[in-house]
Amino acid sequence: MTYEYGCRTCRAEWTVDHKVSEDPVSACPTCGSIDFYRCCGSTGFQLIGAGWAASGYAKGSQRRR
Repeated sequence: MTYEYGCRTCRAEWTVDHKVSEDPVSACPTCGSIDFYRCCGSTGFQLIGAGWAASGYAKGSQRRR
């Protein structure tokens, strides 16, 4: 996964590719501060095919009771 990081000290932002189970960043690469945070990264997960929000499942598909 690709994760985005941000430094609270110098406001630098950077991205790193790594597994969910590991956290290879120990300090800001710009200023060396350990006061940084990890944001959510992008994933390879996609909902493909009919029946998902992108294809309009919420538009007019109502269940009958």
